[in-house]
Amino acid sequence: MLLVPATCLCSDSIPVRVQPLGELLRQPEFSAPASVEPLNAPSLAAEISAAVESIPVRVGDRVKKGDLLVGLDCRQHQSRLQAAKAAMQRIEAQLQFANAQLRRAEDLKSKRSISDEVLDQRRSELLGARADHKSQQQLIRQAEIDVQRCRITAPFDAVVTKRLAQVGGLASPGTSLLNLVQLRDLEVSAALRGSEARSLQQASAIRFEYAGSDYALVLRRLLPVVDERTRTQEARLSFLQQAAPAGAAGRLVWQGLNDELPADYLVRRDGQLGIFLVEGELARFHALPDAREGQPARLQLAEDRLLITDGRQRLQH
Repeated sequence: MLLVPATCLCSDSIPVRVQPLGELLRQPEFSAPASVEPLNAPSLAAEISAAVESIPVRVGDRVKKGDLLVGLDCRQHQSRLQAAKAAMQRIEAQLQFANAQLRRAEDLKSKRSISDEVLDQRRSELLGARADHKSQQQLIRQAEIDVQRCRITAPFDAVVTKRLAQVGGLASPGTSLLNLVQLRDLEVSAALRGSEARSLQQASAIRFEYAGSDYALVLRRLLPVVDERTRTQEARLSFLQQAAPAGAAGRLVWQGLNDELPADYLVRRDGQLGIFLVEGELARFHALPDAREGQPARLQLAEDRLLITDGRQRLQH
């Protein structure tokens, strides 16, 4: 810093300190509350009525896709599946018989031994047998699905966060059994005001601060919707490497792209915010029309210009 006498339109000189603008400019830092949101956090429910036979996982266990979470008593549904398959054997026999009957009728018709009415009846019987066969196939498929539903497995890699069912209890369709939280594809969500949202889109570095650790982020999407109540936009950010725990509440921190002058150096003269610069032996007030009270200001001045840092409050242009 330099200590120089800068003159004003008064009888005495005022001692001030000056410093080059380039030494005072800073990249502004912004921050906002944020939280880690999992892509999926389902409550797994039963799709059939059955007694709970086993729950081989506990709260806090990590599970992989396909791991058994809840086993239901499947005897009733397996019995229905076997009955449907047995009925299929009878229907297949009827279908074969109807095929044979139609072939015989067509042969007799060629010899003019039966009427058209009998031939049409045989064709109708075959169509009915085919329809019964297709219907029974679907009944078997439905029974197989119910049997599969006796085993509730993990839909993705996750952690068990809540156990809602008990072994021996009765599960019915819609009954919640376990809560899961997906361990991959975590995102950070933050609600930002207009100026914050614009600066985040131009940020050079973004991080999530939680429990004394920093996690690097990249902006994935700024939702093009403004909340009517809070007047904020939601930002969704992805982790670049290591991710913070799901549900973590911390702060989103990012650096502005342009260098700005801290608000402490701004002064107000004649209703305008600006700064005092040294020109020769004079203090010149330089108005900043876009400056806002208490906010850093952007400048379009040479970095070697001398800014009056101390004593500026007593100066006049």
